[in-house]
Amino acid sequence: MSEGVTGEGLGGTAPRKRVDEDWKRRAHEEKSRLEVKALAAAVPGGKGPRAPDRRFLAFLGGLVTEARIHLGEAPDPMTGMRRADLAHAQYLIEMLRMLQEKTRGNLSPEEDREFTAGLVDLQMRFAAAAGPGGTP
Repeated sequence: MSEGVTGEGLGGTAPRKRVDEDWKRRAHEEKSRLEVKALAAAVPGGKGPRAPDRRFLAFLGGLVTEARIHLGEAPDPMTGMRRADLAHAQYLIEMLRMLQEKTRGNLSPEEDREFTAGLVDLQMRFAAAAGPGGTP
């Protein structure tokens, strides 16, 4: 450890200070590491926020579409008919809520935004379709 002494001598008026040069060097290195990390987060391809995974967004879109079909808002692709199945819509909404909880902290900002918006929209649509009782 390299230490220096600054100030006037023993008989001087200024108090003596001990300067730990090793500590200053380590603090400077840590600051540099943090600056590099911040720059990497801001640069595309750095180890910053992840880009959204389009496959995950497509997967969520499929579940949201299926729930809307069961809310009676879109025709069933197999039959071409609209039919509400609120119990199945509620099941899908609950599955999406569970998936959101399990993926919390592991999504890109866009994935999180899309997930939340889709789930909130489905919950409001379900509430409107289910009526005052709120259950199928």
